[in-house]
Amino acid sequence: MLRRSSLAFTRVMLTKPMEGPKAKRVATRREGEIACDEILFERLRKLPHFDYNNELAALATRHGDTALLVQAVIDDKILAKDDACRFWADSMNVAYVDPFASVITDDAISKLPVEVAKKVKAIGLYVLNNVLTVAMAEPHNVAALDDLRNFLGCEVRGAVSNLKDVEAAIAKYYADKEDSIEDVIAEIAATRIT
Repeated sequence: MLRRSSLAFTRVMLTKPMEGPKAKRVATRREGEIACDEILFERLRKLPHFDYNNELAALATRHGDTALLVQAVIDDKILAKDDACRFWADSMNVAYVDPFASVITDDAISKLPVEVAKKVKAIGLYVLNNVLTVAMAEPHNVAALDDLRNFLGCEVRGAVSNLKDVEAAIAKYYADKEDSIEDVIAEIAATRIT
C-alpha cells in the first residue's frame, strides 16, 4: 500500500476551529514542511462568491485529502476544473495536464501496465530520454513516484491532472489491454533476462 505524501493537506488557516479527527491532522504540520494547499486556499479566499471561513471549513472537514478537496471544489462548482487543477499544480510547482487534451503516446501506455496505472491512479503521457511523464492527481506523492521508478526501472515525473480525468483516460487508453499482475511480472522478467 502506498503511504500518504507528507505534503497532503497539512494546514488550513481558519478563523473558526474545526472539530473531529481530520481537524487535528489538518491543523498540524512538520517543522519546515511546505504546505502547497495554502496557495490554493489563498486563491479561494480571494474569490468574491466564496465564503472562505464557512465553505472551506465544511469542505476540509469532508475532504481532508487535497486531491479530494480539489475535486470537491470542482464538484461544488466553486472553480472550473481547469482553474482548480492549475491552482493546485501551481501550488506544487508542477505542470497541469488534461489527459484528453494531450497527446498520449503508445510508448507511455505500454511502459505503464494497466494494473499499476489503476493502483497508483496515473496514466503515462510520453517517454523522453527514458523518463516517463505521468498524469496523476497527486504528483507530490513521493512514495508513489518512487514505487513507479522501482517497478518500471526508469525515471518517472508527475504532472497534475484531475482524478476523474485520469481514471477515465485509464479506462479509454487501456481498453482491451488488461493483463493480470502475473502476466505483467512475467513480461518484465522475460525482458530483463534477454
